Amino acid sequence: MNVSFYDFVSLHHSEFQQKVMESFQKIVSSGQFIEGEYNTAFEKEFASYHQRKHALLVANGTDALELSLRAQGISHGDKVAVPAVTFYATAEAVYSEKAEVVLVDIDETGQMDPFSLERVLKQHPEIKSIMPVHLYGIPAPIEEFEKVIEKSGRNISIVEDGAQAFGGLYSGEKYKGKRLGSSPHLHTFSFYPTKNLGAAGDAGAILVDDEEMMLKLKALRNHGRGVEEKIFGRNSRCDHLQAAFLYHKWQEVEKFQQQRKEVAHQYQELLGGISSIQVVARNFMETSSFHLFPILTKDGKEKIALRDFLQEKKISTSLFYEHSLAHEMPLKGVKGEYAFADKFCQRVLCLPIHPFLTKEQLDYVASSLRSFYGI
Repeated sequence: MNVSFYDFVSLHHSEFQQKVMESFQKIVSSGQFIEGEYNTAFEKEFASYHQRKHALLVANGTDALELSLRAQGISHGDKVAVPAVTFYATAEAVYSEKAEVVLVDIDETGQMDPFSLERVLKQHPEIKSIMPVHLYGIPAPIEEFEKVIEKSGRNISIVEDGAQAFGGLYSGEKYKGKRLGSSPHLHTFSFYPTKNLGAAGDAGAILVDDEEMMLKLKALRNHGRGVEEKIFGRNSRCDHLQAAFLYHKWQEVEKFQQQRKEVAHQYQELLGGISSIQVVARNFMETSSFHLFPILTKDGKEKIALRDFLQEKKISTSLFYEHSLAHEMPLKGVKGEYAFADKFCQRVLCLPIHPFLTKEQLDYVASSLRSFYGI
């Protein structure tokens, strides 16, 4: 039995394709390729869904991070705190703005650790912003970060990297039950095709409430045009074709998100008797977006052996992430904390999760895991 990591065939079914192609034909006939009615419609619905005043489509998720930092004046000489485990685009965005990355260690869920953040802020007074990532779709403890910043007495902004967050909910008392992206901070999304809400290529978005900040971001994504004081921006407009694709995908995303959550709950039940592995999202079954489904093995040797075993069984897995940012070549010598992050990366392996996994496939994954561990 084959168990794939993604299933784009089922996701992009014939009815969806027909709607998209009709929209594409309409756009091609109109000649309005860069921005258009689908951009406006999607931005309006995406902002409303997250109870935010504005959503701005941009070219990709990395641009969303970079523009958010630039709009807040982060530049040369500043430092930005980034979790030690994330896709390296988070750190790349900081360096693109000529600032410096400082790593913050993670907790057992892969999220930025508030205790590590408190230590790092004391050691680095140049930190002007923090960029927590809702890694795997598990909600980062934003409320705890706000308390750490308040305790520091400094003016430090929060930019939430929600590249894997769509469909998740906050934990904690302050934002409990609210959608990831609904806090008052700048919140960025990636619509890379593999995301829970994916485009047909690259696209991203920024959620913002402040009117002045919105106008600045809107100008920055379009070469700096649109504000009285001339500023240099960049070409980061989301083209009309991608916006149309996203708009039609948007109409079904809640249904697919619910199916993804049901798959995760089945996993939780099926894997409950395998004591040798740890489900990373075990305490976030109602709040995670389940963009990924990571488990922790005993150590790195066991992880690779399990991956190879499952591959022989035709079960796709992925190593998100193989090592902490401290060991990415461009970040050699980076400052900060990452001791637990290194241990976490040695043990983490992601099982396939998407809305179209069948009960038979999930049973097969679970039985294969039990076979590996001799259960």
